[in-house]
Amino acid sequence: MKKILCLLFTLCICLFFKIDGVFAATRLCLDFPKSDIDISSNITIQGWIMSTEEVSDILAYVDGEKIDFKYERTQRNDVLQVITGYGDSENNKLPGFNGYVDFSTFTDGVHTFKIEVLGNNNELLSNMERNIKLSKYKTTLRLDSPLGGITSRGTTLNYSGWYLSTAEKNHIQVLINGNDETPGIERVFREDAIRVYGSEYGINSDYLAGYKGSIDVSKYKDGNLNIKINIIDDNTGELLSNVERNIKLNKYKTTLRLDSPSGGITSKGPTLNYSGWYLSTAEKNHIQVLINGNDETPGIERVFREDAIRVYGSEYGINSDYLAGYKGSIDVSKYKDGNLNIKINIIDDNTGELLSNVERNIRLKKYDGIITIDYPNRNNFNKSSTLKVQGWQLSTANQSLVKIYIDDREYEVLEYARADVINAYPNSYGGPSVNLTPGFSSTISLNSYSEGIHRLKIILLGNTNEVIEEKIISFYVYEHTYFGIDVSSHQGRINWAEVKSSGIDFAIIRLGYGSNFSSQDDSQFWNNVRGAAEQGIPYGVYLYSYATLLHGPSGLNVDSPNSDSEAAHSLRLLNSLSSFERSQFKLPVFVDMEESKTIYLGKPFLTAIADNFCSTMVVNGY
Repeated sequence: MKKILCLLFTLCICLFFKIDGVFAATRLCLDFPKSDIDISSNITIQGWIMSTEEVSDILAYVDGEKIDFKYERTQRNDVLQVITGYGDSENNKLPGFNGYVDFSTFTDGVHTFKIEVLGNNNELLSNMERNIKLSKYKTTLRLDSPLGGITSRGTTLNYSGWYLSTAEKNHIQVLINGNDETPGIERVFREDAIRVYGSEYGINSDYLAGYKGSIDVSKYKDGNLNIKINIIDDNTGELLSNVERNIKLNKYKTTLRLDSPSGGITSKGPTLNYSGWYLSTAEKNHIQVLINGNDETPGIERVFREDAIRVYGSEYGINSDYLAGYKGSIDVSKYKDGNLNIKINIIDDNTGELLSNVERNIRLKKYDGIITIDYPNRNNFNKSSTLKVQGWQLSTANQSLVKIYIDDREYEVLEYARADVINAYPNSYGGPSVNLTPGFSSTISLNSYSEGIHRLKIILLGNTNEVIEEKIISFYVYEHTYFGIDVSSHQGRINWAEVKSSGIDFAIIRLGYGSNFSSQDDSQFWNNVRGAAEQGIPYGVYLYSYATLLHGPSGLNVDSPNSDSEAAHSLRLLNSLSSFERSQFKLPVFVDMEESKTIYLGKPFLTAIADNFCSTMVVNGY
């Protein structure tokens, strides 16, 4: 009894509504069909109804459309024993209903079946629906080849398999990428299929269960290819079963080489030469050459390549005299210098698809050139001065142009002939006929530039405004700043005229080092003070200190590592200066204390040594 109650309450729907101020109730149960059931043809409908109202009719619908539903009301003692509270009207004495629905006219697939219970005034008392799956015929279908995921080569695709169906009249359909390729299919004997499944389908041992065929796929482009086998009912046209495979089509084999240019190189000049070879099983094809995506194919030449034929000829069925090679020249003067991409495409004439391709990225530099800067020959200038920029350039470009910038501000440039340059490079960069005015100059006032580092840039441009060559020089503009050098015998014999022209404002010249030994005088001291005086360069002097004692045992002329002796060393040399040498001695005397062996003396003692040296210089008039 508990099972019956559970079943009844699970399968029943109750509707409550108010009629003439009294609530009415209806309970509908659909025992069969159950939801998600599989059926093959007509089905019996069975259920029951209990209602406080009179039931006038029971309607049936499939997918929302009303269908012919013949039924009869039946006795259901199981319902009457359990379900109470709906009155004892004549209607409830026969709560059951049985009927059938003919599904033979519906197509296979999932359908929605619904029952509606109507009252005397055709009002809806209750309804219930089920999802059912219709499969009128049983069909088993196999596609043995091609297998999914494989790569099919060549222009012919072979397929084979078998199928059995309880539908008496049916046919097979073959689709490639949705296109019907059924013509040419052949039915064949498949003993294995009949042996395993024949009795299940009532098939004779001589039944042709198999199928096979070949399809010309030359019209399909390489890439993903879908083959689908459909079994279709002749009477209704509905699909009984299907199977499909996705494969990769690669009709033609192609080997392509680009021998030159090599990737990553720099191509110079306005002409780019290329060469290579290719072989393909596609009978009709052509080669395409692209530069930065632009078609540059015209001018390509097919040539003999014995090496390619010798290695690959038999593989492709190519004769020994076949012109496998290609070569050509492209005018790249319209392309700007920089990255250049060359791509070779082999294209099928029939489908227009790409059979193979290869590409290279190179750097284009159409014109070669050189820039030499004569001035400035130093890197610091007072802001009240004028900066003279002068130099020369040579280039293979016919219409080259020099531009001069300081901090991206452009200045006017004068270009002129330079016979000295042409004589020095008579056969370089196109010679004198290309380089008519190699010289350039510009005069720039610096009074508008702030103190600090600035950038001078000289650019040589080609006739399409791309940069052939450039030079960048950093220089310093100063207003309350002076530039000097520290010199000693370590710099050797100094050309002080070059020091002057380089913009040096002062020099600090080494006297010597350590105690008062003439052997410890700086070997270039006299040359340096005379040279500085001759060029009008103010200078000061310094002694490199090794002192570890403050005073020597007997005054200034004692040969020992002490501050008194080092002061005496400095005074001996300074007192020997001539009036001319002394004319530019306008800066202080320094003691240079950086010797690592004196660090252990400590800061207080080293300070005392420095004070003693400096005090001695002051006492002696320096």
